[in-house]
Amino acid sequence: MKKRNSIKSILLLTIISFVGVACVDEIKFGNAFLEKAPGEDVNEDVIFSKKVYTDYLLWQCYEGLFTPFKNCYAGNGQFETLSDIMHSEEGWDSMGRFHYTGVLSASNANPGWLVARAAYITSGGMENMSNTAFRCIWTGIRDCCLLLDNVDRVPDMTDAEKARYKAEAKVIMASKYFDGIHNFGGLPIVDHALAADEVLEKPRSTIEETVTFVVRLLDEAIAEPELPWNIPTSELATWAGRVTKASALGIKAKLLNYVASPIFNSDTPYCVEEPQEAVNALQVWYGNYDVKRWEAVVDACEEFFRMNSANGNYYQLEEATTPDEAGYRAFLSRI
Repeated sequence: MKKRNSIKSILLLTIISFVGVACVDEIKFGNAFLEKAPGEDVNEDVIFSKKVYTDYLLWQCYEGLFTPFKNCYAGNGQFETLSDIMHSEEGWDSMGRFHYTGVLSASNANPGWLVARAAYITSGGMENMSNTAFRCIWTGIRDCCLLLDNVDRVPDMTDAEKARYKAEAKVIMASKYFDGIHNFGGLPIVDHALAADEVLEKPRSTIEETVTFVVRLLDEAIAEPELPWNIPTSELATWAGRVTKASALGIKAKLLNYVASPIFNSDTPYCVEEPQEAVNALQVWYGNYDVKRWEAVVDACEEFFRMNSANGNYYQLEEATTPDEAGYRAFLSRI
């Protein structure tokens, strides 16, 4: 029971891993995230010619992280309400109306905000199932790949800064893949920024291939010495919200826990409705049950607690001062 509670604790940590965003002055996002001099085209050479421009790209990677307040996710509710971590009581969100009632289908998945508001209300606004949310995922992944491919050539950055930026981009990229896995299972694997002359039709991978790829990204970030376990006190005023090793381990444990569930990890497929292409291609389940997938969850959680202990137990659960109503009321007033 103690280990089970510990596992739940580490999974909860990832909910708050990205609550804040790094603070810098005059941040611009989207097409305006770089200053463009008159007559000068903004290209990769410009973006990676100065640290300040590369900073803007990293902040744009952060801007792509999931939040229910972004238009491509609005109406959805938290992804965690599809897990054992949270439950939606809203009723009006997509989780309550479609997932919980079991009526979600391809026919009532909304194509996004391009439709009229009335159609959005009628069809359920499943932004996470639509092209709109997929753009949120893939544009974020491209931003991360662009940084990973090019940050080493920025002339006014130290090697330590470059290593930390790359580790952060890998964690953000893994988080974006996890968003997609939640609703699609196996995804196309994109490990670099695709050029215009490349074949852009990437095949959908199996769930196992996708999870292996995401775990590799997280393991590489965790192993990076320049990525801190937590944001140092000296950086909290300006950098609160940047990802850390703890963020990476939290996402890893959460992902492994999700795909070890019977939805994916079973001797029989969860979905028995036709068509069965994704089932037969092992894109929405592993094709078998393996207890080692649960053991990987335990290993990831234990790794977190080992590293947390080695770093002074920086992350701890908040507890009520007294185990009674007054104690819990006082606790809730602090959070």
